[in-house]
This record gives sequence, structure tokens and C-alpha cells, in this order.
Amino acid sequence: MSKRLQTAAIFALVSVCSCVFFLAMGRDSILYRAGAVESPRKSTVKLREPATVVVAPRVTQSVKLAETRETPEADRERSFYNQGAGKTSAADPAGATPDVFPVASPDAREIVDPRYSVWARFPAGSWSRRRAESTSVENGKRIQSATETRFLLKSVDYEKKRYVLQCDTTIKMGDVDFPKRTELVEYNFWDMIADDDEREEDAGAANLMIGSRVVPCRVRRVIRESDRVREVTTIWFSPVVAPYVLQRETTRKPLDSNAKEPAVRELYVVQSAAVDSPANPAPVASEALFSRHDGSSETTGTSLRSTAIPGAVVRESDSESGPGDEESLYQTKTTLLDYYVAP
Repeated sequence: MSKRLQTAAIFALVSVCSCVFFLAMGRDSILYRAGAVESPRKSTVKLREPATVVVAPRVTQSVKLAETRETPEADRERSFYNQGAGKTSAADPAGATPDVFPVASPDAREIVDPRYSVWARFPAGSWSRRRAESTSVENGKRIQSATETRFLLKSVDYEKKRYVLQCDTTIKMGDVDFPKRTELVEYNFWDMIADDDEREEDAGAANLMIGSRVVPCRVRRVIRESDRVREVTTIWFSPVVAPYVLQRETTRKPLDSNAKEPAVRELYVVQSAAVDSPANPAPVASEALFSRHDGSSETTGTSLRSTAIPGAVVRESDSESGPGDEESLYQTKTTLLDYYVAP
């Protein structure tokens, strides 16, 4: 083959390849315009910024907050309405307490109110059921038991300031249940067993530090006396700050100085509580510490309560120990199982 024919063949082959290439490009362009082929897009990855969560500070009991407050005296002058309460004069015979705080209800005759009771604030027919798991030590051996109790609010007498509570208790041992006899107990609106001979005294006003808040409270004493024992219960309560009864102290002393019965002191103190306000309409949950000392043993415990539950108790735990014993003699953990609020 001559060089002229070789050159012509090469030129023809290049021309055919060029035509095929441009025809293919033209087809893709037509398909792209028709929408059959998507246009190339740049892939952009955007990182999501973490959501900002605002958590309200937990209200806790803190002694340091009270000690490092810049002007602690200012809190003692502050009333429920954030106004200066003033001081009682020395000439005033009613000036037994240095601070006078106006309260939500100016009617002093309405001191005892159903709201201060963990049961009387609910309609009759409400109930709650709790399970208590106990561990005791006897002769070096641990003994465990479980008890379920259903508390039923039978009636509420708003004139006498009393209510009746029915208690149905069942002791559970393995797969066998041992029901106890049903008990009906009458209480006053301070949640104390009713006593016709008791008398109440107004102890003025006082301030309690609950977390970082100073809560002005009324103070009430309930006094009971029998032939052998004198019992005094002091109650610190607020008409406007839930859970309303913020501290309670009970002392029992034998009237006979030669009696062998030891003096008993019980103390219940709210440590923290959610703020009860229109902005926070949820039921108030509060945490409290309680203790009991009778000379021969000491019981300490914690309690979680809610104003929405009949009887208030959500969870409690306590431990009893003897003098000088490292190991607790008795432990109990109580848990709310279920409850019902009557309409």
C-alpha cells in the first residue's frame, strides 16, 4: 500500500471516532435537558449545632449560702409581699417575737387548714398503696420481710378538723400473704392522732432557710399531757409556700423524774422543694430528712414527697442503730405502688 493510501485510511479512522464522540455528547445533552439525567451537584455536609438546654439550678439546702449572703439581715426584714415588716416595740405586749410577717390569710382563726395535711386536702375515697421492705439483724442473722399497706381516706370533717384513715396491711412471706386486722384511725389536720385533750398555742413567726430561699413561717405548738408523759409538737408552716409544713419537732418527756422511760425527740425538716408558682403549676416535689432519738437507739432517714399524692409519700428510707453499733439494727425502704384521687 502506498503512503498516500495509508494517510487517507488514518484520516478516515480519526474522522469516524470524532463523529462517534460528538454524537454521544449530543445524546447526553439531550437527556440532561429532558430531565432523564440529573445534573451533577456538589455534596455539602452541614454539621448540626448541639441544642442548647437550659437546666434550672437545683434547690438544695446549703449552709454556706446562708453564711456568705451579703446582707442576711435584709432577709429578716422581708415579708411575704417583699415589703419591710418592721420591728415590734418593747412597749408592745404582743412583741414576743422580733419579726412580724403579714401572711396570705389575715384571718388568724383559720390557722388550721386542710392544705397543711397530707390527707385532708384530698376528697374522701382517695387512697394510696405502699410497699415496705425491711431488713433486721437478730443474733447476727439478717431477716427480711415485706409489708404492703393500703391507706384509704374514709371521711373528712372540716368543722372538727379531723379525718379518718383506714389501714389494710398485708405481711408477705414468700408466696404466702398474712393480712392483718383493718384499722381505723382518726387524725387532726396536723396529721397527728386525734386527742380531745390536746391544746394548741401560737408561737409567733420564724424564718427557715430552704435551699437559698428564706421562708417566713408561722409556728404552732400542739401540747398533750397524760399521767406519765408530756408531748410537745412544734410545727413550722407557711400558708403560701408548698409543701406548707416545712419543719416539725416532737419531744416526749416523762413527768416523773424517776421514770425509766427515756426522753424522745423527733425532727422532720424539708431540705429542698420545687417553687410553687403560676409559672410552675406542676405538683410540688420535696425532699426531707427526719430523725428519731430516744437514748437507746437512733433512727435517721430521707423522704421524697409530692403534693399530688394522697399521703404524700413517694419514697422513704430509714435506718435504726443502737448506741455505738456500727451496723444498723433495722432498715426499711418504702415505695409508693399506686394511688387514686377521688373526684
